[in-house]
Amino acid sequence: MGLGTTTNVTRLVSRWTMGSECVHSVKVRSQHVGAGRAGRLAMRMLLLLMTRLQEEEEEEEEEEEGKKKKNKKKKKKKKKKKKKKKKKKKKKKKKKKKC
Repeated sequence: MGLGTTTNVTRLVSRWTMGSECVHSVKVRSQHVGAGRAGRLAMRMLLLLMTRLQEEEEEEEEEEEGKKKKNKKKKKKKKKKKKKKKKKKKKKKKKKKKC
């Protein structure tokens, strides 16, 4: 049974990863086993890859949420100071001298 059959699982990968950049194709080579066994191995690899991708995405989302919370806190601290109105000085009337 050592035919060295190679099963290309690009369609499955494209379904699972929904066109992500990381994984384009997975090739599994079964040297002493039939092609059905290779397909099972491919599915296992796919599941592992998918769980890794999901974990990475969740970590990135958590980091982004953390940054947003920090930004909100900074915005709260930066309150606008109220401008103080300057009081106008009243001009004193000059008294006319009587002759």
